[in-house]
Amino acid sequence: MFGGVGTGFKEREMTKLRKDLDRLKTTRAPINLKRKDVVWVQPTLFRRSNTGLDG
Repeated sequence: MFGGVGTGFKEREMTKLRKDLDRLKTTRAPINLKRKDVVWVQPTLFRRSNTGLDG
């Protein structure tokens, strides 16, 4: 499950985000990290979050 109490994510939003991220998968890591349990994506999506931490 993605998200938890207070995240504000709805099932439809999570499904869309997953599809968007799946399209951006890459095998090219931006850092030298040799792990097999990581899925890298190209950093082309931007999401603004209203967490109230902006000041």
